Amino acid sequence: MKLALRLALVTGMLGALIGFLVARKRFATTPGSTDPASANNAPDGGKESPGGDELKRRTEELARSQQEAAALRRQLEAAQKSDGAKSATPEEIAAQVKGLRSRKAALLEARDGMGLLRLMQEFAALGEAGYADAMEISGLLREDLRGKNKKFGISRSDYFRAVGSSMVPLMKWALANPDKAPAAFRLDAAGLLRWQDLEAGPAYLEALKIETDARVAAEMARALRGMQKPEMAADLVAAARFQAANPDALRRLLDAISGLPSPEADAALLGLGSDPNPILREEASLAYTALNPPAPGVLITTLVPGSQADLTGLKRGDVIVSYDGHDLGSFKQLRNEVSKKDPDSLTSIVVNRNGQLVTLQLKGGKIGVNGNYVKPK
Repeated sequence: MKLALRLALVTGMLGALIGFLVARKRFATTPGSTDPASANNAPDGGKESPGGDELKRRTEELARSQQEAAALRRQLEAAQKSDGAKSATPEEIAAQVKGLRSRKAALLEARDGMGLLRLMQEFAALGEAGYADAMEISGLLREDLRGKNKKFGISRSDYFRAVGSSMVPLMKWALANPDKAPAAFRLDAAGLLRWQDLEAGPAYLEALKIETDARVAAEMARALRGMQKPEMAADLVAAARFQAANPDALRRLLDAISGLPSPEADAALLGLGSDPNPILREEASLAYTALNPPAPGVLITTLVPGSQADLTGLKRGDVIVSYDGHDLGSFKQLRNEVSKKDPDSLTSIVVNRNGQLVTLQLKGGKIGVNGNYVKPK
């Protein structure tokens, strides 16, 4: 029992630190904020990662910390099993819930934020019987932190330390039971879980097959980046089909599929590219072209309605190989070439469309496209 307690303490501290460092920025953003996967592509077709060696070093340190937390959690689970402690009966758990609830009113009246955080953890430790109360306290404190008058006297770091690894079972349960957990809590769980559990991929995928809240689904899909494995291909495809009407979630799921090894990624995207759903079919085909471009050039990912591109007949998925006779080596080059042309002059643009070269005439000035530079492997 002493070993289990020590391991639980260390695991909780390390997990809370990881969750705090990584999730703090996400918690501070507004609900409508986006990450690079959901924002429009930069005019130069993408930006270099800031920080260089420093970013790489921090990423490696975070990965090591996550591995250590996972190892400690496994030791804790093994130690708890070996303790052979008798499980509490439903009646005993109900009595504990009743006792904890009797403390909540006093803590609320005293505006004791730290006391409420500890109470939240105690409720969560009781399992499903205490989850509703734990989520209620979490929501109350989260809203208080986002407001101007923070009446409970806690900081965001206090909150994230409390919602550390000790809340992992509750976060997984909430994502698996969207009808029983508030969307706000599921949204926080979607962003935090990946930093507390390195093997959360399957939990995300199962939840994505039933999640109907657009923001929660998009956050889970975002969290999958870097967690996908070849054996997850079928579940990724199923999740993409369920989330086909959610543009952000679908785009991120296709991004996760594209990150699989080539055989699995190609097979999954080709399968989705022939789906009866026209939205899914178009997005999957675009992802497949990005992964297997027919020629080097600028892959068109979006067109501005009513723009030259739209009126001239350019399409998403076209690869612009040359503009005004100049082969393209980046999106930035395309932008520069366009800026040189007089708006009243005519110029030619050559695109590769499904392996066929198509030449179109455009006027100088803005084309009305966005995209990424791609080239065959």
